[in-house]
Amino acid sequence: MLLPPPYWSLRDYGVAGQLGLESSFEEYIAKLCDIFDEVKRTLKKSGTIWINLGDTYGGTGAGHQNSPESRGKQTEGAYLLQDKARKNKGDNTKEYEKSLLMIPSRFGIEMIGRGWILRNLIIWHKKNAMPSSVIDRLTNRYEQVFFFVKDKKYHFDLDSIRVPFETIDKRPDGIFRNR
Repeated sequence: MLLPPPYWSLRDYGVAGQLGLESSFEEYIAKLCDIFDEVKRTLKKSGTIWINLGDTYGGTGAGHQNSPESRGKQTEGAYLLQDKARKNKGDNTKEYEKSLLMIPSRFGIEMIGRGWILRNLIIWHKKNAMPSSVIDRLTNRYEQVFFFVKDKKYHFDLDSIRVPFETIDKRPDGIFRNR
């Protein structure tokens, strides 16, 4: 099972109390891990889980979800709840302004702390990533995929995900490996 949860502070799906609009990334990670605690409870002992998670940059609180264009798309209740939470807890992105927040890494560490076994961290290279308008850093063209297991003994079928080996005949012109 591959699950892409909503990223933190990037989109509003117009649902009050939705995952991803928490006032801090710590709260987001805690809620996300709470959900996976329930997944773990219901997963077979030999079960595995693959989780795709992207990252977010800290800012002034004026990112996508708080932009004037986005506010018009949000339900009034969702925006008021989010605004109230930010005022009560404080928006911690301001102190990390312009910094990559390392949310996937924080998530992985929290999941390990909650008893999950992390077997692999896979880098998903997005060949056709969405262009970015930023001019002071590179556009992110990857996301992380976590492979967690519930127990030390689990089902794993490598053949079902194996990528066929490319022979020299199948490689693009000019790419050869000499030995």
